[in-house]
Amino acid sequence: MKTLKLIQTTLLIIVGFATLFMSAAILFDFFNIRESQGDYVQFVVIANFVCAFLYLAAVSSNLKGNTKNSARFLGLATLIMVVAFVALLFYIESGKPYELKTIKAITVRTAFTALMAIISVYILKQQ
Repeated sequence: MKTLKLIQTTLLIIVGFATLFMSAAILFDFFNIRESQGDYVQFVVIANFVCAFLYLAAVSSNLKGNTKNSARFLGLATLIMVVAFVALLFYIESGKPYELKTIKAITVRTAFTALMAIISVYILKQQ
């Protein structure tokens, strides 16, 4: 069980900081990165930005031994990603510009977040 929690925590640290850096770089146009992103969808970037903090909060909870809070943070992050995904589908349907990589990224991010939430619940039930 400790190994699973360590793997989860490590993945959340990596993805959390990477997500925080990339979403902040796009939102605040660090290094003129916004231009290279093409037709990015701002609410998806904002959802990722918020989730980055939730991933890192889950890491903090894991390190403190509070798996219950970790599961809550990751459940909330999953909800945010699902809502952003559905909103993106409506956005695309309305004919607004987007990048194909946005669909790929949100699909992977939503699956990753849901998997991390499921792992937290599994660990919580095993304790």
